[in-house]
Amino acid sequence: MTPDPQADATMLRIAQRHYVTVERMRGPERNKYIQAARRAAADALQKQGYNTTQIGRIMERDPTTVLAMLGRIGIRNQAT
Repeated sequence: MTPDPQADATMLRIAQRHYVTVERMRGPERNKYIQAARRAAADALQKQGYNTTQIGRIMERDPTTVLAMLGRIGIRNQAT
């Protein structure tokens, strides 16, 4: 995939907000802080118009994993 400056900037902004690195967000780590940052990044990228396949490539995740992340966000937003 070719580099996407907008997506990279979004990932960096979310990573900084969550006090993690983009590399850790793309890595295998599964602690709650990393997972929260991943969910926020997936949500931000979706709002920018990226589809789940594109988000998966950007975040180095399977598109179904992205769907699961976005589904959790939707459930939390509906509950509040």
